[in-house]
Amino acid sequence: MEIKPDEFSEYIEFPKRPTWTYDMTKEEVEKQETDSFNNWVRAVEDTYGGDQLSWFERNLEVWRQLWRVLEISDVILIVMDIRNPLLHFPRSLYKYVTHKLKRKIIGIFNKVDLVSEFTVFAWKKYFEEEFPNLKIATFSCFPRDPKLIDDTATCKFFPPPLLL
Repeated sequence: MEIKPDEFSEYIEFPKRPTWTYDMTKEEVEKQETDSFNNWVRAVEDTYGGDQLSWFERNLEVWRQLWRVLEISDVILIVMDIRNPLLHFPRSLYKYVTHKLKRKIIGIFNKVDLVSEFTVFAWKKYFEEEFPNLKIATFSCFPRDPKLIDDTATCKFFPPPLLL
């Protein structure tokens, strides 16, 4: 699958946890979260149509877990498959974590043994320029195959335009 980097410039915002205090009861917090989440689902359906959210994204408990993890974390890690990192990188989460929560965020390119060194370099440069608060690390369980075919030779939309 070949994807142009600008295909992901438009994205659906993820639901933010409503403001709460320790003075609120558990029921008050949960009602506020439920109302806010339902409003978000309706807004997404009205704007993008009803088929844009998966069952997973419609599950309030998933979002509640994410909200709590984000609130207690000092650093957020996002693991991205290097073969198509834009598909695995939630821009709205990056924006929320870096601007609202003021947390550090690290992107980890996984499976770097499956692509050429140039591909890793190009994606690192792209993410560094597009997302300046994102630190990048790479990871693989296996060594790079020395017989690896240059994966940039067959890709129409790679390297990202910023590197041309």
